[in-house]
Amino acid sequence: MANEWMILVHATFGSLATLSSVWMYTELLHVKEGNAQRIKYLGVAIPILVWLSYIVGGWYYVYDYSSLDKYIIQGSTDLGFAGSPWLFAHAFFTETKEHFFLLGTFLAVFLLILTFRTQFVTDPSSARLMRFIVGILVIGGIVMEGWGAIMAMGVRLGMIPL
Repeated sequence: MANEWMILVHATFGSLATLSSVWMYTELLHVKEGNAQRIKYLGVAIPILVWLSYIVGGWYYVYDYSSLDKYIIQGSTDLGFAGSPWLFAHAFFTETKEHFFLLGTFLAVFLLILTFRTQFVTDPSSARLMRFIVGILVIGGIVMEGWGAIMAMGVRLGMIPL
């Protein structure tokens, strides 16, 4: 699979996870028996989407990004690139994203556990905890999309020939 497709699939799974999280947050604001089944479906879908994004993004990072894009951003005389004026795209955003993203994978699994192990319909504290976790996933998803865009721009700006 070409790296462009891997980036697209990674970002698509992440975006779908974020949109599903927004949907679940909204459902949890008005939780009742009528929407409990949708919340359970979303409680399963969100971790699956997050983990698929993590797996595809990790595969891309190990096999494509680390071998080429990092050197385009940093500059490489062997590859013939002068380097990006956005060195922070790798130095801060890539390094930070790979660690923050891991937190989202564990929160998504915790959300799955809460979805099936609590009485969120009748217990307001459980619904509140689930809203809090989903809120973190929403904000984290938006931040991840932005950081990914900065990383992609760092590579594009680094494609300046020597």
